[in-house]
Amino acid sequence: YVRNLFDDYAERFNDVLVNDLQYNLPFIIKDVVLKLNNARSEYKNAIDLGCGTGLSGEGLKEISINLTGIDISENMISKAKQLNFYDSLIVGDIVERLNSSQDKFDLFVALDVLIYIGDIEAIFNAVHKCSSLDSLFIFSIEVQETSGFSLLKNARYAHSDEYIMDQALGFFELVHSQNLKLRKEGDNWINGKLYVFRSI
Repeated sequence: YVRNLFDDYAERFNDVLVNDLQYNLPFIIKDVVLKLNNARSEYKNAIDLGCGTGLSGEGLKEISINLTGIDISENMISKAKQLNFYDSLIVGDIVERLNSSQDKFDLFVALDVLIYIGDIEAIFNAVHKCSSLDSLFIFSIEVQETSGFSLLKNARYAHSDEYIMDQALGFFELVHSQNLKLRKEGDNWINGKLYVFRSI
């Protein structure tokens, strides 16, 4: 479902997301990372999980020596290639690709990705498997107040803070979190949250 959705969406994705939905998280992610650790301005091996058309690519490339992008949509990856920000781009499922990879990364970014996954235990395990010491895992969610996660009427998932913290237990420690307005839906803003975890 997700692959087909974004394959069909690729041509108009940037225009709709940025101009219509006022989605700006990809454009501020570099500043978020730098503010977390002023002493570190560069990451050796970064990966943009669910990179889409590469909206985060420019900022992430400025703070990484090697930048990989992965997305389940081939059409999205084709758009990202045109930007020349990524050192490598992979079409495939995030969990499957990470689990089969021998590479280690020190920065993982997954913006508006978990909202299409629901149960995130597998992705936490896969990220941790590919983490080098003190790697950062940064991601956004749509927020729900009740425990666990649920599939919404708009076919996206929302997660509770408690559920996120439970998945991180034993793998990651929380570095930073902040509530934010993710994007517009009609006349209303979608409430979201940005998390930054460090591998342990």
